[in-house]
Amino acid sequence: MKKTSVATLKKKLQTIFNLYIRLRDCGEKGWAHCISCDKVLQFDQTQAGHFWSVGAYPAVRFDERNVHVQGACCNTFKHGNLLEYQPRLIDKIGQQAYDELKHDRSIAKKYTVFDLQEMIEIYTNRVKELQR
Repeated sequence: MKKTSVATLKKKLQTIFNLYIRLRDCGEKGWAHCISCDKVLQFDQTQAGHFWSVGAYPAVRFDERNVHVQGACCNTFKHGNLLEYQPRLIDKIGQQAYDELKHDRSIAKKYTVFDLQEMIEIYTNRVKELQR
C-alpha cells in the first residue's frame, strides 16, 4: 500500500477546513457577511479567506481565528481586502486573540502525516455536525 504524502493530506485538509469555515460562518440560514466588506453572501458565493496568507504564514493556515467567510471580490480580486479585514477581525475575535494569532503566525509549524490525518478527521466530523 502506498503511503499518502504530506502534500496530498494538506490539500485534502484545506478542502475540508475551508468547507468547515464556510459552514461555520453561514450558520443555519445559509448566508453570511463578508468579513472585509460586510456584503451579504449566500453559501455558494462564499470563500474561506485567510487574513495571514497560507504561503507567507503556514503556521496559521489551519487556525480558525485566521480564516473567515469572504466573497470572491474581496478574497480574490482585492487580495483579501486586508485593510478592511483587520478591524473586523479584531471586532470578531477580540484584541487578545488577534495578538495571539499575530504571534502564532511566525512560529515554525511542520505537519506530520499523523497531524494531518487527525485534523482531517476532526474537521470532517465538524462538517457533518454542521450539515445536520
